[in-house]
Amino acid sequence: MEMWSKFSNLLIVVFNFLKEVSDPEFFKTDTLKTFYKGVMRVLLVILNDFPDFLVEMSFVLCEHIPEKFIQIRNLILSAYPSSMKPPDPLRVRTIRCLSVLMIFCRNSK
Repeated sequence: MEMWSKFSNLLIVVFNFLKEVSDPEFFKTDTLKTFYKGVMRVLLVILNDFPDFLVEMSFVLCEHIPEKFIQIRNLILSAYPSSMKPPDPLRVRTIRCLSVLMIFCRNSK
């Protein structure tokens, strides 16, 4: 847990830097484009390898993400605990439930 707080502090520093340099000219320089892509790649690695970190620190991290960077916020909020298995959208039962829900929605109009 202590390591997670240290790493979250590093991410907060990165988000504060993004907040300072985010102006209309932000994506016109190749250096900042590359930096943004690097931040996204690091967050994707964290999402893949340490989703529990993003789940526990999502509120703290989202407070510091600049409003313009919606993709970063969505990436952090898409994390789910590693002990949880997301539902398979191609399972027959899921498809049946969705079709019943669609019929219900059509009839309620």
